[in-house]
Amino acid sequence: MKRKLLYASVAALMFFPAVAMAEETDADKVKTMDEVVVTATRTEKDVKKVPANVTVIMAEEIADSGASSLIEVLERQANIHVRTYSGNSSQAQIDLRGFGENGFGRTLVLLDGRRLNRLDMSSINWTQISLEQIERIEVVRGSGSVLYGDAAVAGVIHIMTKKGAKEPVYAGSVQIGEDSFYDLSVSAVGSTDRLFYSLYGANQKTDGWRDRTAFESYGGGFQIGYDFSDNLSMSGGATFNKTDFEMPGTLTSAELAQDRKQPQPGHTDDRQDNDYRKLNFILDGSLGNWGDIEVNIVYGNDQINFTKPSWWSFNDSDSDLFGVQPKYVLESNHGSFSNQFVTGVDVYRQKLTVDRYGEEARLNKTQNTEMEMNSVGWYVRDEISIGSNYILSGGFRIENAELQGRSVMADSTVVFDEEKDHSGEPYELSATWIPKSGMKFYAKYSTLYRYPFVDEQASYYGYGSDTFLIDLEAEEGKSLDFGFEIDFLENASLGVTLYQIDMEDEISWNGSTFRNENLDDTRHRGVEMFLQYGLEGVLDLMLNYTYQEATFEAGPQNGNEVPLVPNNLLAASIDFQLPYNISFIPSVQYVGDSYLSGDYDNNTDKLEDYTVVDLLLRYKRNVGKVEMSAFLKIANLFDEEYSTHGTDNEWYGGENTYYPSPGRKFFGGLSLRF
Repeated sequence: MKRKLLYASVAALMFFPAVAMAEETDADKVKTMDEVVVTATRTEKDVKKVPANVTVIMAEEIADSGASSLIEVLERQANIHVRTYSGNSSQAQIDLRGFGENGFGRTLVLLDGRRLNRLDMSSINWTQISLEQIERIEVVRGSGSVLYGDAAVAGVIHIMTKKGAKEPVYAGSVQIGEDSFYDLSVSAVGSTDRLFYSLYGANQKTDGWRDRTAFESYGGGFQIGYDFSDNLSMSGGATFNKTDFEMPGTLTSAELAQDRKQPQPGHTDDRQDNDYRKLNFILDGSLGNWGDIEVNIVYGNDQINFTKPSWWSFNDSDSDLFGVQPKYVLESNHGSFSNQFVTGVDVYRQKLTVDRYGEEARLNKTQNTEMEMNSVGWYVRDEISIGSNYILSGGFRIENAELQGRSVMADSTVVFDEEKDHSGEPYELSATWIPKSGMKFYAKYSTLYRYPFVDEQASYYGYGSDTFLIDLEAEEGKSLDFGFEIDFLENASLGVTLYQIDMEDEISWNGSTFRNENLDDTRHRGVEMFLQYGLEGVLDLMLNYTYQEATFEAGPQNGNEVPLVPNNLLAASIDFQLPYNISFIPSVQYVGDSYLSGDYDNNTDKLEDYTVVDLLLRYKRNVGKVEMSAFLKIANLFDEEYSTHGTDNEWYGGENTYYPSPGRKFFGGLSLRF
């Protein structure tokens, strides 16, 4: 059945373009995708000329979605697989292109060019980004190692904030819901002559749908800039966020049947407190015919207090990131040929300090660990356009990273004092064919890499196996994409992408040896499809479907599936535009079944598939200069009982455990812009 689906996808690749080319459609009748994206090439580029499957989510779409978190937007509108330990976004992990068990850390997440991926395996703090702050989200699927280096294995998600507007825009929104949920945000964006600015503040809190799932997040930030001339501008800004959440633990099948809302026995006081601070400075200048330059300087500090009495674990971590990213772009035209040359350097200095204590009061420090990674990566990408129909591009990157670690016990015993050098030398080649407006075919081949997290390279949390794994190597792989996008009929777009990623030395935890190890070769392949259709004033349809396979290609698990990779992912919605400025929007998300975490033998119960249906009723109206929007939402309309994560414990004689997700919930919200 799996093979048939892939063969059918190949047939679709050949059939749909033929149909589209045979049909005569006036250019003014075709829905043109004139969106400009930055992430795919690190320069502004028409999305229809990018050799990748790209999803762009604009601020208006986010506001109209009724979403209360960035994770919800990515899951529902970009069909990104999400796993969560608590049913809310405070502990969510994302997975692109079926890495499953090892999906964490294989997608690079950027905020205005700043890396949000941490040096260690702590999750990205998705709550630090207020939805009111976001101007657009670009999701670029496929390897981005050449342009972005470490972690850009399966794709890049770039979140871009609002910068300024000719006329000041002030906005505020409030959402309320069950379990004492509320979300408040305010923002202001504007410009005066050459000065531009934006600032925001946000606060979100809930008691949690399940015992021990409460969390609170609040923060704010600003960005201010000045255009000295048409050729030179500078800007800088800062953000801060504090997020505190509880950790409910897992439940067995019997405990789920008894009460899905109970915490794991013995996990009645597990929690985590987080503080995040970010600074950035950008210099943007033009040298006229000699090209453009940009220098992005970033700094981030994350402090996490991890309190887990159930594991006798009390740790405080302090993480610093400093980065300098100069970039140069030169564009030139030579008759029917044009060329775009991009080169730059990414310099990062990252340091993590972890203090481990013997008790919650943190009176007796038992261990101190310092991990540091310094990296320098130089990249080049060149793109040649031949007329208006053909684009050829290629690029490479040379990067070296030095990882150092030192861990010392309270009695001055040195646990480890080691260092490990890693390097990456990826390259990519791509071709894009644009036979006519509203149509794109592309192919891309690239190599990729990912450095180990510092807590993959070393163990330092006192579980009896603390050590520095000098033999653990960086992941490497090869990626191949084929795809097309066409605008057919009127106001309709279809896209299909076939991909295959062959990985070497993929890193995963081995529960038998109690250490991280490089796995045998794995293969990740699939087909991604999207369909968009709009009938003005009547409805808008959005459908995203992914079929994916992830298998071991060597070793004792040869032929087995990689755990936590569902074969089928579907996200769809229809926006029915009714009279009196009312919209009725049903949406559905389907996630197929998958093997439990750790089940490399594929011999225990599966994580069951699930279907979640949401209903949204939205009202929008302009009164003078005030834009008003209100909504009512029912999430998980049919009260589906499901889990996004589960663990195989039967291999050592235990019971399999699961993290249950929320049932039916009601929300409402109001936003004003003026």
